[in-house]
Amino acid sequence: GEVKPPVKAADPFDRSFSMSRDLVAQGDGSIQGPRLSGTLTWSQLERRHPDHGYARTHFTGWLETADGAEVFLKASGYSPIAASDEDRVDTGYLTFEADLEPDYEWLNSVVALWQGHFDPVSRNYIYRAFVPVGVTRATAKNR
Repeated sequence: GEVKPPVKAADPFDRSFSMSRDLVAQGDGSIQGPRLSGTLTWSQLERRHPDHGYARTHFTGWLETADGAEVFLKASGYSPIAASDEDRVDTGYLTFEADLEPDYEWLNSVVALWQGHFDPVSRNYIYRAFVPVGVTRATAKNR
C-alpha cells in the first residue's frame, strides 16, 4: 500500500542540528492496499550518523482499518544523508501488532519491506510496503 501523510514538522530534514534519537516528524494519512486499508497516525524518530553518511529511522503508529480495527505498527530503516531531499530514499522493514483484532491477526507474523521518500513539493512522505512471499517473523529471525 501507499502512505501519503502530511508532514507537521516545519522542516523534518533540517541539517543544521545534531540528532540523537530526536523526534523529527509526526503526521497522519492513509494506507491503501488489497488486504489492508485505513487511516494512520504516526511519529518518526531519527538518529543521524553524519560521519558514516546515513540516518537510522524509526516510525511507530496506529492504523485504524476501514472496518474500525486498531493495529499498531513499527518500522525501522536507514536513510542516506543526501545533499537534497529529492535524493533521499529511505528503506527498511515494518511489523504489526494486531493481537486484539481477530480479523487482522495474520498481520502479527508479517514482515514487510518498505521504501519511500519525502516529497518536498507536496511536503508528503510517500512510502510503499511490500510483503515478500514466504517471509514471516519466524523465518526472518532464522536468517
